[in-house]
Amino acid sequence: MTHGVTRRDSRVGVGAASRAVWPLAGGGAVPCARPPPPPARPLPRRRCGLRPPEGSQGSRRRRLAEPWVSWGLGGKPRPGMGLIFAKLWSLFGNQEHKVIIVGLDNAGKTTILYQFLMNEVVHTSPTIGSNVEEIVVKNTHFLMWDIGGQESLRSSWNTYYSNTEFIILVVDSIDRERLSITKEELYRMLAHEDLRKAAVLIFANKQDMKGCMTAAEISAYLTLSSIKDHPWHIQSCCALTGEGLCQGLEWMTSRIGVR
Repeated sequence: MTHGVTRRDSRVGVGAASRAVWPLAGGGAVPCARPPPPPARPLPRRRCGLRPPEGSQGSRRRRLAEPWVSWGLGGKPRPGMGLIFAKLWSLFGNQEHKVIIVGLDNAGKTTILYQFLMNEVVHTSPTIGSNVEEIVVKNTHFLMWDIGGQESLRSSWNTYYSNTEFIILVVDSIDRERLSITKEELYRMLAHEDLRKAAVLIFANKQDMKGCMTAAEISAYLTLSSIKDHPWHIQSCCALTGEGLCQGLEWMTSRIGVR
């Protein structure tokens, strides 16, 4: 039986919804009826790192500025608004499950997010701040925060942790040199009080690249078997083709109501 991912526009202030189906188990994408898109209007330039692909409509993008509304001396962000946004989202109708997508820069986090959303590759630049999208899987609503992974931004990841139910850690399977940094960041997150109940999905991305590490190799290096107080799953994937992403989403939906 084929299950689908329904994607709808959740940008604050936008009521129109665009819907499509992405199969979670084999087969091609099955289109569903879409209401007419709202009149296109120019989107302001934001530090979310997204460059819309050629020929795309602005109405298909849901972009929020990073949760830092001001920047300190030397260009350093002032954190804090991520928590406020999370609380505001919790006030709306459907119960949403907060997800943070983290990993080092160039791991493929934003590409994965927009594969979830549109089932297509979106050309991106390094994310400064965050992208946020709502993904609906089998009537389960996930609010996904894709957070910039540059070294200067990692210290502010904890401003997004409040009420997080799932951590998606994206690992670049060809970046052997920085895997130790990924491990350090993973265990720092798991030790944080706000993430004590979070489940962890690890995407071993770029499995299409020659010489990449397998999911088993990455699992062994990260000593995932030693994690006893958080449910976890590692999934091989290729963000460019979408291979393996559906299986990751299926694991997340299977965890709803278990904890």
